[in-house]
Amino acid sequence: MFEVPSWLSAIQQTNDDGYIVAGSINTGNNRKIWLTRLGSDKQAVELASQSPSVFTLIQAYPNPFNSSANISFVLPYSGKVNLIVYDSNGREVESMLGELFPAGNHRIFFDASQLLSGIYFAKLNVNGRNHVQKLVLIK
Repeated sequence: MFEVPSWLSAIQQTNDDGYIVAGSINTGNNRKIWLTRLGSDKQAVELASQSPSVFTLIQAYPNPFNSSANISFVLPYSGKVNLIVYDSNGREVESMLGELFPAGNHRIFFDASQLLSGIYFAKLNVNGRNHVQKLVLIK
């Protein structure tokens, strides 16, 4: 059985019997993301490579959720990350992290088992920049 290397993110066969291969490699404080298209002869046809360039808060999964959700984000640079969850009245109900994260993709497990059903807002702050997303807790 073929073991997938840790740097490989995805392989997709194309209609012309070629493949699209994607992966990422951490290089010090940066993460390099690359995408290669291989033709049917398995030779590289196209190659793209980049580091994350945009600070992004990805939609929590699952959402709506029952008692826990994963909150994912992408950092184009290292920075101090604070994640604060507020209820619909603007009261802080959870505060997580406050530590330095390297550039790249990250995921935080949010345990809401002690909270009541309702609408919450997750605010991610990195080096003074904010992103907010709505979370729906259904028990």
